[in-house]
Amino acid sequence: MSPKERLLLIGNFASAWTDTSAKVCEVLAAGFEQAGHVVLTASQRRFRPGRLADMAWTTWHQRQRFDLAIIETFSTAALCWSEICAILARRAGKPVVLVLRGGALPQRYQQSPARLARHFARAQALVSPSGYLADEFSQRGYKVHVIDNPVAVQGLHPRTRTAVSAKLIWARAFDREVYNPEMAVRVVARLREKYPDLRLVMAGPDRGGLAAVKALARSLGVLQNITFAGRLPKADLLDAYNEADILLHTNRIDNMPVSVIEAQAAGLCVVGTAVGGLPWVVRHQADGLLIPSDDDQAMAAAIIDLLESPALAQRLSSQARVRAQAYQWPSVYARWQNLFRSLASHPASVVGAGLNTDG
Repeated sequence: MSPKERLLLIGNFASAWTDTSAKVCEVLAAGFEQAGHVVLTASQRRFRPGRLADMAWTTWHQRQRFDLAIIETFSTAALCWSEICAILARRAGKPVVLVLRGGALPQRYQQSPARLARHFARAQALVSPSGYLADEFSQRGYKVHVIDNPVAVQGLHPRTRTAVSAKLIWARAFDREVYNPEMAVRVVARLREKYPDLRLVMAGPDRGGLAAVKALARSLGVLQNITFAGRLPKADLLDAYNEADILLHTNRIDNMPVSVIEAQAAGLCVVGTAVGGLPWVVRHQADGLLIPSDDDQAMAAAIIDLLESPALAQRLSSQARVRAQAYQWPSVYARWQNLFRSLASHPASVVGAGLNTDG
């Protein structure tokens, strides 16, 4: 397969109506176009039924206009549109690459092994943006190509923190089950007595947890230390990264968080929970600090280490910026080119049979 084949990208092209950072699929599509590919995309539709219809219509009715379908695959209800588009692409005689996005995909596979095995079998290749999912599915007999998420860093003003102040940022959705925003509030409560001027910006859309997080902050007496910034446009979010010194990442489930990579590129010191794919993005004591999930005491202690050790902060900040270079488009595209060449040499399915389909 030529590296300049015409591509169809199926995913959530949602920044137009979420007013946030460009989604990974959007950065990927722009990069492919810049590299000389013809790229079709779906979908920008906001509401799920229309989005599904647009994805299916584009896959089938535009089948003469693309040579390869690249389809994002999540563990949530969005799995259905990935399945439908893969079926349609294969019926049109087009090769399929599934990009595994969801940090909970291993759990979903355990719950529905036959369904995921059928879906994976429709693909000529599986791609993961982190070694986490590649390792998880290699244990089930699948070959997964690791290709990092491309991260757009325009608007960042990278600088190495030679020392850090108590300016913290948390940037995820207020989803209590997955992103655990209460943990960040408890961390502030542990630090406030020693650092009364500490400031935490919590940026992200409300997915049902914001009221509870504010109530916790009020009960712990730290509401005045926290700015609830809401859903920030891309430029404002990057400004917030530039103004902060430490990123808190409190997830319980994750794969390859773009927010962490953006923070690394800006030179922030990252303190995050060692869950899912984060240890593949942040190397403990090398370019960030990792702590156990939901352990606010350990996170507070890590922040104190950064605040009281300028040498540690400078080393982590400097190495984080180096680490983030791996996610720049030239490096990422080189891996995609290697995959395209592999597909040209092995047009049949190369993902593996799935050895543990009983979960």
